[in-house]
Amino acid sequence: MIASEEAAEEARQAVYEDANADSDGTGAVASSVDAFDVDNNGTYICTQDCSGHEAGFEWAQQHDVADPSDCGGTSNSFIEGCEAFAEERQQQADQQTQEAAEEAAATAAELAAENYDDSSGDEYEAD
Repeated sequence: MIASEEAAEEARQAVYEDANADSDGTGAVASSVDAFDVDNNGTYICTQDCSGHEAGFEWAQQHDVADPSDCGGTSNSFIEGCEAFAEERQQQADQQTQEAAEEAAATAAELAAENYDDSSGDEYEAD
């Protein structure tokens, strides 16, 4: 692996570590996404009326739910709506983490390449 690729991977992994994510950028801390920035995309399947799902989603949003295991109640549709919120929040956290990691990787690779060019130029001038 060349220096710029190594620098990029180190930067990427540092961002993942800061977000408590896995080495592929998944599993980032969901609470890093503001609850009210999570949109209800209707990822749940309703049989007739989606009001229970929507209520669960809104409840989860208002109660800052970050983990689907925090969803409970007696209505399956309410629980599914709550879980949909937590899952969507997790997906957004993972996406934001991966985007930040790629930006950091690009910057690190660019800096490593510049440093390599600078150092190689200095070596030739010194001879």
